[in-house]
Amino acid sequence: MLALKLLALQTMGAAADTGASSSDPCFADASNTFHVRIDPYASELGSWKFLECGDTPMPILAVEKGVTYTFEQFDPSNWYHPLAFGTEPDDDEDDLATHYLNGAQIDEDAYDDGFVVSRVAWLDASGQSQDEDEEGADEEEDAGEGGDEDADADEDRRLQAVAGYSVTLTVIDEVGDEGEDADEDRRLQAGGDLFYMCNVHSYMAGRIKVYENGAPLNSEDTPALIKEPDEVSEYDQSCGTFGVGDYTRDSGKCPADAFICTEGDETPEQSLFGECMYALDCHMNYNMKSILANSDPIVTFIHQMIPHHQNAVNMAKAVLKTNTLDASDEGDQIMENMMWAIINGQNFQIHQMQDYLAEKNYVESDICEPEASAPSPAPVFAPTPRPTPAPSPSPGNPTSSPAPAPTAAPVVAPTPSPVALAAADGSIAAASSSSSGSSDTITTQASGNIIATICVVACVLIVGAFVAGRRSAQAAVKGPPPARDVETDQV
Repeated sequence: MLALKLLALQTMGAAADTGASSSDPCFADASNTFHVRIDPYASELGSWKFLECGDTPMPILAVEKGVTYTFEQFDPSNWYHPLAFGTEPDDDEDDLATHYLNGAQIDEDAYDDGFVVSRVAWLDASGQSQDEDEEGADEEEDAGEGGDEDADADEDRRLQAVAGYSVTLTVIDEVGDEGEDADEDRRLQAGGDLFYMCNVHSYMAGRIKVYENGAPLNSEDTPALIKEPDEVSEYDQSCGTFGVGDYTRDSGKCPADAFICTEGDETPEQSLFGECMYALDCHMNYNMKSILANSDPIVTFIHQMIPHHQNAVNMAKAVLKTNTLDASDEGDQIMENMMWAIINGQNFQIHQMQDYLAEKNYVESDICEPEASAPSPAPVFAPTPRPTPAPSPSPGNPTSSPAPAPTAAPVVAPTPSPVALAAADGSIAAASSSSSGSSDTITTQASGNIIATICVVACVLIVGAFVAGRRSAQAAVKGPPPARDVETDQV
């Protein structure tokens, strides 16, 4: 009877079955299996997609109460993304899932280790085998397809480690243990949806609707997701990146000739890749301009490191998007592994830094954005520098005095002619007329010209007045010239 009900549910969803909404959830295949993979381009972190749900990122899944569902994570793209389940989108619960390696049950820690979460030397250039004393090693050997049977596959587990790993989920009506566990076990209550999530990366969760007798137990989409799925722009889709569409050359946010130089003989594909690299580099350059956090230097470090890491992730995605790496070439395979290591590892570090800021109530970024409407400053005229005193002959002797500098001769500026003043007045009048004729809006350049003209005229007038006053004072001190004897022609 239960099989007939499940068949009816699958038949209802067969027409669409994309998981794009709660009214169109995605159902497992005939063996109650979901085949899981990661699409790194579908969001900032990458999104889970399921073979049974088409191309929908993070689809809404439907499961029937009492049925055991297998989530197969054999696809190498799952690396660094161990699957977990919970009644909250950011909190996994151990009692909801059962973990397997090649059909043998293992505990959650061993499952996570298989995805290179807790292994210290996972980035070793030659790859590191799982330590013999590491939890879960015995289970792998008992499974029959790990460990010594295939040494090469065991030594380089960075991508291959996920092969054979799967997790099951069964929604049942059994009450949890007494006390706190009973409160955590909400499967019986059916007061909300379940969630599948990554046990490493934050904000990477999707909704699961639990059905019984052909109807969802929870008609509402509750609890809410912590973060709705990302919307990737068309530009980012073409590049394989996220969040760089607003940082192209046309954006004006970075110098047009920065980051990428071309020689004119690039193919269209090379040119596209170059433009993508320009945009993602501009995104980093623009967002790393952070205000110094006086309260904590770590905050400034994080404000700059997050866009730096985002740049590395976007660069790796852009390289993978070109599809130029040959999986049959050993060198290319190493580079592909490196790209995935950057994407997954640095995204995880970004979350660690974001969590630090959130826990201490710091803003996630503090960009030094220029004021869009701020006018250009008026020109500043520096005063004539004073003559530099000669250095002391005895630098170590504090009583030594510098040699007196020669007094500069006064510079007498000519009195401006009426023609020059009239020209200046005409320039000011013309500028004022132009200003009033353009809806009282004056350009920065016009303002600068007016200020410069006023400063020049004022300086000339002041210097002229000073010279005239000095001459008058000198004449007053000397007094009138002595009378001359006309007859003797002597004073």
